Amino acid sequence: MRERVKRWTPENVVEFIEWCREDGGVPQFRATVGGMPFKVDGEYAVLAVCWGGKTRGNEAVLFTGVPKEDLVEILTRRGEWRYFLALFKEKLSRED
Repeated sequence: MRERVKRWTPENVVEFIEWCREDGGVPQFRATVGGMPFKVDGEYAVLAVCWGGKTRGNEAVLFTGVPKEDLVEILTRRGEWRYFLALFKEKLSRED
């Protein structure tokens, strides 16, 4: 996971989650600072952090272009990484 800024796509989100879990980390998505949503160039953004991995420390990626419905899931759902992993893997399998 070398890129620090990526677009929010099913492929990129699944890649981050699997990369973090392979190292024993827990993916967390942060969507606000001071109660206000992150925005980059007028689009919602999310800071994805891999907490507690064995070798990767607390590495992070800033995802840009996050759809509002995904932002709402991040803000309201606990363990949102599991939700996105299942949702996006299913979406990607339908595209194949």
